[in-house]
Formats: sequence, C-alpha cells, structure tokens
Amino acid sequence: MRPLPKTRYVTVAAETWGLIRGAYLSGLSAPTVAARFGVSVTALRKHAAREGWTKRAFAARQAAARSAPFDAVPAGDAPAGPAAGPPDEAAVLEAWRSPLQIRPDDLARRALANAAHALKAGEGLNAVRLARAATEIARLNSVLEWAGEDPAEAEARFEAGQAMMRMFLRERALNLAQDLVAGRDLPPEYEDLKIELARLAAVRAAAEAAEGAGGEG
Repeated sequence: MRPLPKTRYVTVAAETWGLIRGAYLSGLSAPTVAARFGVSVTALRKHAAREGWTKRAFAARQAAARSAPFDAVPAGDAPAGPAAGPPDEAAVLEAWRSPLQIRPDDLARRALANAAHALKAGEGLNAVRLARAATEIARLNSVLEWAGEDPAEAEARFEAGQAMMRMFLRERALNLAQDLVAGRDLPPEYEDLKIELARLAAVRAAAEAAEGAGGEG
C-alpha cells in the first residue's frame, strides 16, 4: 500500500492575501490565482468564503452599489462657485486656450491612492496599471525640468478657467432655451449656424433620396 502524500502547508502573509483577493476578483480563475501565488485552491476558496470576497458576494455588492440612490450634496456643503455675473466670451476663450498645468507629485499620489482603491475593489489588473502609472509619473518628475511658475497657482488658475467656461456655457444654453420657448429668433451670431444646419439637412435629404431611388431600381 502506497503511503499517502504529505500535506504541504504554506504560510501566506496578509498582504499576499490582499493581492490574491484582487487578482481573483479581477476575473482570474481560482486555479490560476492559486498557482500564481503558491497556495491551494481549497485555501483560496476558504479564505474567500470566510472573509466575504467570493465572486458571488462581490457581484452582489457591485449591483447594490450601482442601484443605490445618489446622495445630493447639502446646500451648506456645496463648493463655492465662480463670481456672480455672466463671464465675458473673450475671457472664457483665453482661459480655455491656456495650457494645462499639472502638479506631478500630487498626480502620482492620486494614481497610487486609486491603485489602492482598485485593489480593495477587487480590480487587481487595474491596480497594477495605476501603480505603474504612479511610478512612471514620479520617475519623469525627477528627470524633467519644470517652469519656475508655482504649480499651485497655475492649477488654481486652470480650475477658475474651467469654472468660467462651465458658467458661460450654461448661461448661453439658458438664454437660447428662453428664446426658443418665447418664439424669438436666434441671436444674429447664430445665423451662420442656421445656414450650415440647413445645408446639412439638404445634403442628408438628397443622400436619402438617392439611396431610395437606388433601392427601387
């Protein structure tokens, strides 16, 4: 009678189980993950059941999160908006054309934080991509030369320009909606747009007519 094979026990650190969890919930099969991290499929499934990260439980949590109602931000906690009054179109265009300024240190930290969040959510592959992005951003920041401008001031100016653009677009959209509801003609600057839309409609109608004639033939 052959002796039974000896059972081999493997001690796995908590950090490794976190990686196993992320890889498993990212879509890899249990045998694949077990082989990659040197654990048994049985141990993986037991940990998943005990700690609540089976694929069925994860799918249920994701479905519950998607169906949860959106919590509106209380009025007292709303972020401060731009200054009162409609923005000038020239100022909006100037802000829009300004080059984007970044703060590489903050960007790398944000990517790393998102990697940790992705790992907790079971998105192992996405976590790896984000961690690599954070590493590359930090590396490039150490070798590239940056302008002497204060990044914080540049970012604040960029955010102000974005807020100005949003307000400008909303103000224009509201005015157009009011004109249409009241039956008024569009402002003069939209005459070229009306002509172009009419031209496109004529081209579209001609194409449809030609297609219909070809089908009948």
